[in-house]
Amino acid sequence: MLTCVAFEVWKRRRRSRSATTRCWAENRLVEVRVMATRPETVADRVSFEYDGFGRRTRVVERHGNMVLQDKYLVWCGSQLCGEVDGSGTVLKAFTT
Repeated sequence: MLTCVAFEVWKRRRRSRSATTRCWAENRLVEVRVMATRPETVADRVSFEYDGFGRRTRVVERHGNMVLQDKYLVWCGSQLCGEVDGSGTVLKAFTT
């Protein structure tokens, strides 16, 4: 079951409001949507995928229908080891 909650935040320093919607399924954050107008190079929707152990395995950032970034999270047991893109290029490597 998908549950979505809308948030509106007032930023005093900028004197602006920011509205987002966050969606959960099975107690996991699966999507964040930003309701403000944004430049085409900035994501207005981010979706998340998980494996059977509940570890986040994929993050897709979109502006409208255009994919800005699609990255996979690499796990070494219960430790996050790194991030790779769809072609297997290492974006970040984490050490413990």
